Amino acid sequence: MNTRIKIYTIIVFFILISLFLLSFFVLPSFKKIKSNSEDLLLRKRNIAVFKTQATEVEKYKKNQEDYRPSLEKIDKLFIDQNNPAGFIEFLEKTASDSEINSEISLSPYSLKEEEASITFQFFSAGDFLKILKFTKALEDGPYLIEISNLTIKNSESENSAKGSFAPRVDAAFLIKTFTEL
Repeated sequence: MNTRIKIYTIIVFFILISLFLLSFFVLPSFKKIKSNSEDLLLRKRNIAVFKTQATEVEKYKKNQEDYRPSLEKIDKLFIDQNNPAGFIEFLEKTASDSEINSEISLSPYSLKEEEASITFQFFSAGDFLKILKFTKALEDGPYLIEISNLTIKNSESENSAKGSFAPRVDAAFLIKTFTEL
C-alpha cells in the first residue's frame, strides 16, 4: 500500500503541476491570441471602411462638376445670416401676391450663437383662404424654412368683404429660416 500512496501522490502532484502550468501559461496565451485576433479583425474592417471612403472621395472628385448644380441649389436654400434682406423681400412679395397685409420683425430669441437659424415673427391680416395661400407659397418657396408656430384668430376689425365667403382673420407666424454656416 505504501507504493500505491506514493503513486497516487506523484499522480496528484503531476496533475497539480499540469493545472498550474495550464492556468498560468497556456490560458493567458490563448486569451492574448484571441485579443490580438479581434484587434486584427477590427483593423481590417477599418481599413476596408477607409478604402471605401477613399474610393467615394475619388468618385466625388471625378463627378464634381455633375454635382455642382445640385450643390448650388442646396446653397440657395439657406439665407445669409448677416444679410437676410433677400428673404424679407421674399416674405413681403409673397404676402403681397397673396393679397394680405403683413408686418415682419425678428423674434426676440432669434439669433442664438449655437444655432444656424434666424426666427422671424410675421403678423398678417386677410381672408382665411388668402392666409392659407400665403402658407402654401411659403412651403413651396425657394428657402429652407420651418413654420414653428401659427396662430389664427378671427379679426376684430370688419369681417369679410362683401361677396367673399372666407372670414377675415389675423394670423401670427413664427418662421424659422436656416442660415449658412
